[in-house]
Amino acid sequence: MENIYKPTKEDLQPLIEQVGDLVTWEQKFVKSLAGFLAKNPLRYRGYGPYWWLVKQALIEHGETQFGDHVDVQMVGALEYGDRPLNLIAAFAYSETMFDLGKMTDSYHLIDTDGEQHEYVIADDEMEILHATNQL
Repeated sequence: MENIYKPTKEDLQPLIEQVGDLVTWEQKFVKSLAGFLAKNPLRYRGYGPYWWLVKQALIEHGETQFGDHVDVQMVGALEYGDRPLNLIAAFAYSETMFDLGKMTDSYHLIDTDGEQHEYVIADDEMEILHATNQL
């Protein structure tokens, strides 16, 4: 999965400029998202394959109520080597899904080596939280 297309830092530059201080933005984003996901666990699906970068950041910020499993292969494929940049890319992806009305869709298309492939986001821990309404 290492050949998944992802936006470059230059592609994300307009968002980076909008958020300003990346460290402060990251802290606010993670805290806000944790509260939001506690009320709407299925919205994790709107992050598609980027969910795993988001979940990793949640865990690293001590937000462990969503479980501790991450897809390390997908993290490796989408990782920018910079947590705020990971989150900006994930946010950009989720905004696209929101604009398309696909905030809770499990099925996503990813581009690998110039070909479209279906990716199904399935985080059992989030699905259980939704089904049992534990948050």
